[in-house]
Amino acid sequence: MPVKFLNEMEDLFGQALWDYYHNTQNNPLILHHPFGEPYQLDLEGYFFGDDDFSEMEQYALSLCNGKTLDVGAAAGRHALWLQENNETHVLDISDKCCEIMKRRGVHNIIRADIFKLTSKEKYDNILLMLNGIGICGDILCLERLLAILYGLTNRSGKVIFDSSNIEHLYSDIKVPGYFGEVAYRYQYGEKMGSPFKWLYIDIDKMQFVAKKWNWRMQVIYEDDDNGYLALLTK
Repeated sequence: MPVKFLNEMEDLFGQALWDYYHNTQNNPLILHHPFGEPYQLDLEGYFFGDDDFSEMEQYALSLCNGKTLDVGAAAGRHALWLQENNETHVLDISDKCCEIMKRRGVHNIIRADIFKLTSKEKYDNILLMLNGIGICGDILCLERLLAILYGLTNRSGKVIFDSSNIEHLYSDIKVPGYFGEVAYRYQYGEKMGSPFKWLYIDIDKMQFVAKKWNWRMQVIYEDDDNGYLALLTK
């Protein structure tokens, strides 16, 4: 059967997560990318408990003291841990993800696009894990995101995020712009989603952009796969 192409309002990720949560998932969620063969996303990982957190995740969560906003919370695995000891708000653009989190016991759910957020709340911590900062898609939009995060944090607030340097993936590929601006597309069963961009930003580039928007950046953890965890403070 032919693949059906959808407009960008279709939430294939949220639908696949919803089906997985309800044990009705009959098709894998496939991610198409420019580096080779498409691969299947492991949806089970979005439901891991704290016993399965990576060392980087454990370190990031341990820094969240006070009022925290978890951006791109998906199924709420970090939020469920955070809200045990701190006031925690979660933000996700997906209706399906928000409903999953509600059913799993996550509190203070904000269904919104962070780029259109009108809230006047201020946070001690903003968490963007699993390369959540990549939601901006490109460097220009990253600058816009950093300005938004600046307005959402209090005077002593911090942003905690991870990303990675993926330059090594381009050994046989020439790109016209910044190598970390990656074009993806979801496929779920017969449905093909619209292309979208995700940003992977190396440390030096992130340091430069952060400084431009009055953030001080500190790298606090690096792994063996060119990934890193960082803090942004005012």
